[in-house]
Amino acid sequence: MKRMTVSSAMKIIHFYSDQRDYTEDEAAEYIEAMEYMREHDTYAKNIWIFNLAHFYDQIGKYDLAIKYYNICIADNPVGYIGLGDTYKHMKEYDQSYACYVKAKEHGFHKAIERMDKLAKEQEKYHGNH
Repeated sequence: MKRMTVSSAMKIIHFYSDQRDYTEDEAAEYIEAMEYMREHDTYAKNIWIFNLAHFYDQIGKYDLAIKYYNICIADNPVGYIGLGDTYKHMKEYDQSYACYVKAKEHGFHKAIERMDKLAKEQEKYHGNH
């Protein structure tokens, strides 16, 4: 592969950003481009960390999603929402709820919606089992 540049990384990111299913090679290329931007776009470094975490969650690599959301949280507590979503996908509902609570404490009102949705899903789950 030729040497990555900001321009080539952004082309790759834009190409894959709306895609939902990825081959292993496509996922690797997308991750490489986001990692490149994380290292070279210092102004938006935390955005790239968040995007990496979100992508890892999307493709089911929850351990990496958790790792990157925790890095994100150090600079921007909005990462608690994504971390809560990842724990929800893992069916670790108590941890998910705790993350949403932390996001709410930092003023992220979307967390309230996520908390309510999680509570309703839990009622449904517990009501059927």
